[in-house]
Amino acid sequence: MGRPRDFLDILEDPKAAPLGERRPGDELLLGLLAHMLYADGEVTSDELRVVGRLTGRTDDEELREYLDELGERPLDYDELARAFPDPQDRDDIVTLAEHAIWGDDRVEGREVDLIEDLMEALGVKPG
Repeated sequence: MGRPRDFLDILEDPKAAPLGERRPGDELLLGLLAHMLYADGEVTSDELRVVGRLTGRTDDEELREYLDELGERPLDYDELARAFPDPQDRDDIVTLAEHAIWGDDRVEGREVDLIEDLMEALGVKPG
């Protein structure tokens, strides 16, 4: 089981503990989430909780600052692909990104574009 699956397991199980000690690739995955969350121009409290569940942070202001920091970094799909060459990890990364865009119960065109770009960069086929 790869690290992207760890992220998904936490989001899919309300009783799961946060990630704990950071591992290689975690910042890339969290950065991807930040870009997905900001794609529609705003981050809701529900979306903040997605990141909070992963990181263990509970303060909205602290979470927003952390997301701002991550979102200011460029989103490098090639770096993400190099860090996660396993096809299952790549599928899980797309699912993780989808969690982020559904976090506010609406999907905007910019979010769809980011998902499509991500899928292309990772070589993940729709379906």
